[in-house]
Amino acid sequence: MVAIIVQAVWNLGKTAFRRWPLTLTGLVCFAAALAGIPPIAVLLASGGLALLAAWARSRRSTAMGFAILPATISGGAVGAVSAAGLAPIFLVFLKLGVVVFGYVLVAFLKVDLVDRLHWITQAQLLDAITAGQVTPGPVFATATFLGYLLRGWAGAGVATLAIFLPSFFMAGLVGALAGRIRKSKLAAAFLDGVNAAAVALMAAVALSLGRATMIDGWTLALGLVSAALLVRYRVNATWLILGGSGLGILLRQFL
Repeated sequence: MVAIIVQAVWNLGKTAFRRWPLTLTGLVCFAAALAGIPPIAVLLASGGLALLAAWARSRRSTAMGFAILPATISGGAVGAVSAAGLAPIFLVFLKLGVVVFGYVLVAFLKVDLVDRLHWITQAQLLDAITAGQVTPGPVFATATFLGYLLRGWAGAGVATLAIFLPSFFMAGLVGALAGRIRKSKLAAAFLDGVNAAAVALMAAVALSLGRATMIDGWTLALGLVSAALLVRYRVNATWLILGGSGLGILLRQFL
């Protein structure tokens, strides 16, 4: 599973880091993520700085006014709770549905559910991501597995509803505005900064999960070979997950 995240970082990084300022931004965001800065703050700060840089370049030719987006929003939109009740589960996954896209979900899940709320362990997070990857549908299906871990079938239903609910309202809005947003140099610069930060967050999570799962020579070799097969030969991720599971069972039996 860590290798799959590495593949996503590799593929998305080709676009996100197409210019050296974006590459530098990604490195700074990577360091910030490792330092424990909330992911939402990293995303908005990166986008805001990219927006400011674009504005500074354009101010020589035209005067523009714009509202600066807040660069520091606390990652703790939902307070820590002593137990994973249905209402807290709904609020946490609703927040994720609003601010998260693609594999960036992994970074937010680690910060919120593992580090801040202590609802699950890193091993359980990896299991949930794997379940979301091998089942049909988007990676957000991970929420269903996590909800089940936390509160059974009721938790699974609440988590699934909460994380997908915002998309029904936002998809139409984004679809209507996407063309206009990209035509604006400032808005496009903000999105470029957010994309660079998103890939950096994914890389930081891959490193963290890799440290937790690649604990001996066999697991390290399996992770490296899987990453090579995905990046170089684009092997279907499902086969790698099944192969890794089978190899893990065999190694446990004979080692």
